[in-house]
Amino acid sequence: MTNPEHADPVKESPAAAEYSLAELMICAGAEAFRNDGEVLATGIGLIPRLAASLAMNTVNPDLMMTDSEAWLLSEPNPVGQREEGFVQKNETWMGFSRIFDNVWSSKRHAMVGPSQIDRYGQANISALGVNYDQPKIQMLGVRGFPGNSISHANSFFVPSHNQRVFVKGECFGRCWQALFRRS
Repeated sequence: MTNPEHADPVKESPAAAEYSLAELMICAGAEAFRNDGEVLATGIGLIPRLAASLAMNTVNPDLMMTDSEAWLLSEPNPVGQREEGFVQKNETWMGFSRIFDNVWSSKRHAMVGPSQIDRYGQANISALGVNYDQPKIQMLGVRGFPGNSISHANSFFVPSHNQRVFVKGECFGRCWQALFRRS
């Protein structure tokens, strides 16, 4: 018999078998969009995107989502291959100027999964490798993220908690060097 003081509540709980860790993270991520109202959700990565979709279908029906091109959707697009004849539920066209209207007026909430974070909360979403000019891995990149994220809510989704993700020193531009010097 397990000592109740040392029991793992996840292993011991009968409810633990009812959902996966990914499903739990999606539900927790959806909570980040609760009470946001009519904002543009940007979920970068599978779990953040599913979290935004779940929020739109449950706790925040006013949440706006795009098809990642030029349309605002009435309901989230499914992930993966779509069945033949699929037609996305377009609500309205979203021109480039409207995107910036949302971004600069605090009408956006981005959820991203940075590859590395330093103790100051700075994130690396650009590159990993010994040399920034010739990275081993090129990632999404900042593409305006630092400048436009100052105006709206941002949530980090960090699935792996280890020293390769949470690095010593500073991130912006140098954390990738620190990582590979230690390796």
